[in-house]
Amino acid sequence: MVSQRFVTKNNISLSNNVNTFVRVLAIVILLFLCGCIRAQEEQKPLPRFSVRANISIPKVTSSKAFRTSFLGLYEANATFNVRLFSNFFIGVGYKNALFKSQSYFQQKNLYTKMQVHNGFLRVGYDRFYAEHSFATFALNMGYNFNKYTNLNPKYDSLAHKYPAQYSGPFIQPEIGLYFLVEDNFALGAHVCYNYNFSHFDPSLPYLDKWLDYSNISNSWNPSWINFGFGFYYGLVRKK
Repeated sequence: MVSQRFVTKNNISLSNNVNTFVRVLAIVILLFLCGCIRAQEEQKPLPRFSVRANISIPKVTSSKAFRTSFLGLYEANATFNVRLFSNFFIGVGYKNALFKSQSYFQQKNLYTKMQVHNGFLRVGYDRFYAEHSFATFALNMGYNFNKYTNLNPKYDSLAHKYPAQYSGPFIQPEIGLYFLVEDNFALGAHVCYNYNFSHFDPSLPYLDKWLDYSNISNSWNPSWINFGFGFYYGLVRKK
């Protein structure tokens, strides 16, 4: 009965966020296209196939309840990409992230973690602003699977009663600056914003029994900003 109640609650929350998802997606796509239109008309094309990877540290921005509960440790992703025309590309990828409980909970011997697994589609554009330097404008869209580990219910009767995981869609606009070390290899830095369309429920990791969340704002869904480093590797035939 308890599990059914939380599943229903999550479904309602996801349904209420559909309109928000559409609006955010439309705005991000518009901004993305505007950046692409301003790109240089003549630039050398990058290899048709490429592998890209990023690693960064997430900084939680929205949902005070989530920010009070967890601290970002890392986020890493990798994609396989195909250049369609000019330097527009599309790719598929996998992203993994890890969050740990804040010091308040660790002082109570609570070392709960949230593991994030994402599969996503990436669309983007590479714009050269110098002979060996280019900027990447990308939009990642996909579905995430979040699982809580190292759970420590305050009361034994709560163990295994609530589903310790949830899932939902996410969107992540990204901008990166890269410098070509070789014709097909580049290193650089990036910044991106990750927005989840699933509501944070502190009862799933049992944190609501250790902290009173009634006065902590939780009206926004979890989101975070990433600052990190990455690389680009173009797949070319050996001569």
